[in-house]
Amino acid sequence: MIVLPAGLAARPMRSGDAATWAALLQAVEAADRRAENYDEQDCAEELADPDVDLGRDTTLVLDAAGAPVAYQVLRTRAGAGLGTRVIAEGAVHPAHRRRGVGAALLGLARRRAEAVAGSVEMRVAETNAGASRWPSGPG
Repeated sequence: MIVLPAGLAARPMRSGDAATWAALLQAVEAADRRAENYDEQDCAEELADPDVDLGRDTTLVLDAAGAPVAYQVLRTRAGAGLGTRVIAEGAVHPAHRRRGVGAALLGLARRRAEAVAGSVEMRVAETNAGASRWPSGPG
């Protein structure tokens, strides 16, 4: 379960969400300038990754009109000497930052890590000043 600001809802990503996800990533790129330009085809390939269980490993946050607000993809990795890690990749649309959306997604990642007796590794763009300033992850 995820608690979000009023007017927002979360669900797992679906194979048909490539265009929606790409639009979100383009808005994030325009603000953060990470030099990462993913298009619909890139997103479709990610959504088809057999190592990602869309129902368990992904979250897409949408506003009341169905526009993308945030996403998160979790990948569980076990490594020699590192233990089990839940690698959390995600982003919040620039217009929705600093409202607790990223914190809610981080909560999901932490619960997954607890379930697998692991730790969370966040992947956040250094150019996202709000996320890199916040010690617990993106907002």
